[in-house]
Amino acid sequence: IDDEGVEWSAENYFGGYTSYSSQTQLHHTSPTFAQLSKLITQHANRFARKLGQVASPLEVTDMWANIMPQGAHHSSHI
Repeated sequence: IDDEGVEWSAENYFGGYTSYSSQTQLHHTSPTFAQLSKLITQHANRFARKLGQVASPLEVTDMWANIMPQGAHHSSHI
């Protein structure tokens, strides 16, 4: 359980949860997020190569989760 993230979300993220304030490296701690990170990285690198834009490989540096049930809002993104 992410007590720190739950507490932060209760004060700052009306009706929702985010691990942004507490767990930003989910791709290093969760096999599910590690797989997602690998797929995103592969796709992003293929796309960048097609555009001729990348001199070195792209990589995911941070990955966190947001949970927003109906009625929740995240004012930072409005």
